Amino acid sequence: MNSKLSEESSIFNRLLILKSETSMEVTTEILRLFSTRQVEYEHLAHNYSQNKDLKQIQMLAHNLKATSANIGAVRLPEICQLVEDSEAITGLVPFYLRAIFSEYKKINFLANKIFDQMK
Repeated sequence: MNSKLSEESSIFNRLLILKSETSMEVTTEILRLFSTRQVEYEHLAHNYSQNKDLKQIQMLAHNLKATSANIGAVRLPEICQLVEDSEAITGLVPFYLRAIFSEYKKINFLANKIFDQMK
């Protein structure tokens, strides 16, 4: 199966479940929290490039892993887990961060598109 289709299906199904188990308002808030964190993530990534604070980046990855899993993302939580586990391979962190932000933008766009269709 196409990974983009799989990701889209996962997000669509998760948002439907959230909406049915809670409410449209709660689903809206969860998606809003995910969507509005981009500036914070970009700021922390920039700081990492300057001061190499791995613990701060690992905390960021942990939080993003949770919020992206909440909306049904598949690849993004996996990439975030790599950052959380990267203590011994800090040289890969910049690569992982680029992958996280690339995937974050895709998921943010996709989740909001799906959510708009659900209204």
